[in-house]
Amino acid sequence: SVHALPITSNSRSPLRPPHLDAIIQSPHVGYVSDNSNCREIFVIGTSHFRCNSAKQVTSLIEQVQPDGVVLELDPERVLRLTKQHSSAKFSINGDDSNSQELLYGADFVAAIDACQRLDIPLFLGDEYAQETKERVVQQLFRAAAYSPTPLIRSLVPKTSSDITRRINVWETFANDPQKLTPLIVASSPPFLVPFALAIIDNGQAAFNDMIGGMFQDKLLAIGETALAISLSFLVSCLLFNTVIAERDEILADSTVRASNIVRLLKEKKLVRKRWTFTVDASEDMASVVDMPKSKNADTEEC
Repeated sequence: SVHALPITSNSRSPLRPPHLDAIIQSPHVGYVSDNSNCREIFVIGTSHFRCNSAKQVTSLIEQVQPDGVVLELDPERVLRLTKQHSSAKFSINGDDSNSQELLYGADFVAAIDACQRLDIPLFLGDEYAQETKERVVQQLFRAAAYSPTPLIRSLVPKTSSDITRRINVWETFANDPQKLTPLIVASSPPFLVPFALAIIDNGQAAFNDMIGGMFQDKLLAIGETALAISLSFLVSCLLFNTVIAERDEILADSTVRASNIVRLLKEKKLVRKRWTFTVDASEDMASVVDMPKSKNADTEEC
């Protein structure tokens, strides 16, 4: 429910500005310092539903001024979000009383807007939704995909150091309870199913009380409830392992690639090209695409 938005910075200085130290101490911000490569990575935990994530994303990008930003998005979802944001009068941060606040994806739109405004390279780090679905289907019959270990480990607080600081999930939720919305929605089936079964079983038990067999029906009810909880937990483990844990690895690889591209841009080994084009005049929407190209490449090709 809380997702990471990596922000890479390759211009690490020995004396970090004081305001960055304050940012790193924020519970919703993670931090990794790679001294060997002179690289810093800021990770912000966000919720895609209405909360303070959009303001926090904008604030972090403006204060850090990173060399690049990696989004947990693929091209298809970027087009959908930006089209929705451009075709209607939406407020990202909820500051405009005449605008409608985005229900979903305001944190992403805030990052895109901040990068365009500050001229910061933007990288799409996630896989396509269809690829995620295919991976879930492939994992259905693998016992390892149902392991509860990754899910349990993610709930255990981890220690931080001078070069690594992890997002404090519990404090993040405490500071902004609205971020719990997707977690509540996703975790409600394991509780709603047994509750519904209990209501049905209680009604059946009341009927059976009149004809006997109450003890047997109560055992059956307990068994059905335990089975429902167990199946729901296994499904939660499967989704966590394939949709969250494995996608985190994809995002991590994308972040490293983005950092390497930024370094090549700084070393003048890549040239950053920009194309601006309108999709539909009636929608009054423009898309800006940043694409690094090698100096030796043919600049006429897009």
